[in-house]
Formats: sequence, C-alpha cells, structure tokens
Amino acid sequence: MECYYAKNECEQWTAKKLLELQSQQANPEPEKIHISFYGIFEQYYQEEDRKMKSARLIIQMLKSLKKNWWKLADESIHALTPALVKQWRVKRLKQVKGATVIREMTMYSSISEFVRKELFLTKENPFKEISKPTAPPPRN
Repeated sequence: MECYYAKNECEQWTAKKLLELQSQQANPEPEKIHISFYGIFEQYYQEEDRKMKSARLIIQMLKSLKKNWWKLADESIHALTPALVKQWRVKRLKQVKGATVIREMTMYSSISEFVRKELFLTKENPFKEISKPTAPPPRN
C-alpha cells in the first residue's frame, strides 16, 4: 500500500512539472524592443493626447523632454527603474519648484501606464514606485 502511494505521488508530480514546462513553452518571454522614452512620448502624443484639451501643454513637454531628462530621454523604456526616476526627481527639484515636478511626474506616469496597458511593452510603471514631492500651498 505504501509503494502505491509513493508511485501515485510521483505520477502527480511528473504531470504537474510537464504542465509547467508546456505552459512556459506556450508563453515565452517576449523579446524586448529598444524604444526610447522620448520615442514613446511621441507615440503617446500621436495616439492619445492629440485629441485632448491639454495637447498644447503636452507638445511643450515633449519639446523640453530632452533638456529636462538629459540622457535618460534616450534610454530604453526597459532601462527606466524607480532608482533612475528618483535621481531625475532630485535633480529636477533643484531646478524647478515641486508643483512642476508633480505635473511632469503625472504626465510621465500616464505615458508609462500607456506603455504597460496599451502596448504591453513593460510590466511596471517606475513612476508609481516613488513618491511625488509635497504639493505647495495654494495661492490666495
């Protein structure tokens, strides 16, 4: 009776492993396409924001992206990590006020969500992993 139980257990384990291997072959990891954050921003503008009321603001942000993002604008979207975004945030806060950084982070987060949900190129949004600067007090 003990041998039958061990044999049955082995067969179940083998069947489970076989299913795992088959599922891995059916869903291989997609090849990562090198596309820069700047390129994704342009595509986002063409597909989504062109129709919105904020299109003028978006085109201004697109034009100034390389100036504000330095070499990160040309990095692959797969290379963007929360640590790199945090470094950008710290440098940017030395140049502009917190409200500007919040506005830019919100826009870039929207673009990252577009990449994740619509284009299926990434699995995470690095802008959601870090905190935004504190909002300034409202004007009187």
